[in-house]
Amino acid sequence: MKFQCILITLLLSICAHANAEWFLRGTQNNWGATQMVVGGTNTVQLNNVVFSTAGSIKFDRFADWKESYGIGGRNGANIPVAAGTWTIKFFTDTKNWSISPASVSSSSKASSSSSSSSSSSRALDPTGITIDYTNNRALVVDRIGMAIIALDLNNGSRKVLSDNSTPDTENTFITPFSIAIDATYNRALVVDIGRSDIIAVDLNTGKRTTLSFFESNQNNLRGIAIDIAHNRALVTDIGLNAVIAVDLRSGARTILTDKATPDNVNPLSVPMGITLDPLRNRALISNAGLLSVIAVDLTTGARTLLTDSNAFIDEPYGITLDIAHNRALLGVPNARSIFAIDLFTGARTKLNDNSVDPITLPKDLVIDGTHNRALIVDEGYENIYSVDLATGKNTIFAK
Repeated sequence: MKFQCILITLLLSICAHANAEWFLRGTQNNWGATQMVVGGTNTVQLNNVVFSTAGSIKFDRFADWKESYGIGGRNGANIPVAAGTWTIKFFTDTKNWSISPASVSSSSKASSSSSSSSSSSRALDPTGITIDYTNNRALVVDRIGMAIIALDLNNGSRKVLSDNSTPDTENTFITPFSIAIDATYNRALVVDIGRSDIIAVDLNTGKRTTLSFFESNQNNLRGIAIDIAHNRALVTDIGLNAVIAVDLRSGARTILTDKATPDNVNPLSVPMGITLDPLRNRALISNAGLLSVIAVDLTTGARTLLTDSNAFIDEPYGITLDIAHNRALLGVPNARSIFAIDLFTGARTKLNDNSVDPITLPKDLVIDGTHNRALIVDEGYENIYSVDLATGKNTIFAK
């Protein structure tokens, strides 16, 4: 019995020691190494981590950079963190993390919520956009601010719909990235690439719930679109090079198309944006790894090539359907351009005129049919641009 007690104590000591050999690095400590403490089973954490300005972090094993974790897994990209005081946890078994507001007084919480909901709120790092026609607004994903910001379609005035303290601190964002409106259930669905989850945001209250958990370390989610006819969301995954179907009621997941489903013809490589072309029963995918646009049959998952690698000078990202003009619009960041892709022939033409209010890094875009324009998320200037669908003229819609 005494031997058993000693053994158990030794094992617990070893586990605690292993958990504690993790370090937080980031802009808040000039990328130094701050040792994390045990916060539970397979969990290390630091409390009250202060970011005076927005920055980023990574988790480093043994403080020597030989094994670090960020977005995308081992040796992945930096994890953005908004200005504030945070409790930061790292889960050593799954290599996931959580970033939540540190405990503050009720008066401080009220002040923070009031400030974040003001009309002066702006996106720190906009990455995704969609149109909520029912409420006459665009919804913009702010990756660093960890928020969904509503923009009035008439005047561009801003208000936070949901962030990690609005309306509460439940189901917090880590790295929200893309967004789509699920009108049937009166919600927006947000792909959070930090959590590898799909978070549902109530369009009236901003309350967050988790629709679907992606637990595999192989998942690396990006774009999302709603397939109303099949009661599902379609999500691109650059880890699996796949499109995953997510049931809108249950959150259950199935593979619509990947390298083996239904075959290996016209494979996906770094699929980023996704939009639906329902008249032709297909999804259109910006296939960044092969500089192409792939059409995916919504019934069989079969892939066909709409445009090939000769069509673009750099990686395409966001994509949206402009059905009134029989084309898809595609953002190509490093070309600083929006391209129109003919839905029948795949022929490409440049849409936007960069001579005034130039776009720098267009990451996502959406059609605002009411105003005959496309709204563009520009990660370079961190602005939202309006591009006239007839003339291609750029104007800044919201800063």
